[in-house]
Amino acid sequence: MDTGANLTCVDRSVVEALGLIPIGTSRVRTPSTGDKPRSGSQYEVTLVLETRVPDESALVFDRLEVVALDLVAWQGVHAILGRDVLDRCLLVYHGPEAQFTVAY
Repeated sequence: MDTGANLTCVDRSVVEALGLIPIGTSRVRTPSTGDKPRSGSQYEVTLVLETRVPDESALVFDRLEVVALDLVAWQGVHAILGRDVLDRCLLVYHGPEAQFTVAY
């Protein structure tokens, strides 16, 4: 999760494994890119956040636009949930325990 990110990003390996076809490109600026943004392919996906609570529905983001970047190499993660997803969730971060909870 990145509360400073406007949009959700995924590692290039994820979209390649899924065989997704890009719908365009987007320029993304991160702390690792400094003032120079990087270009990434943009994809339209359906993201489903499942629940562990019986009889509760999953949170579904249909036609969510994500950008593919080299996240594993840069930050060691396969995806970053941006505010496009987090705006529909409750995020609690417990810093001293390095734990977070996402609810919807």
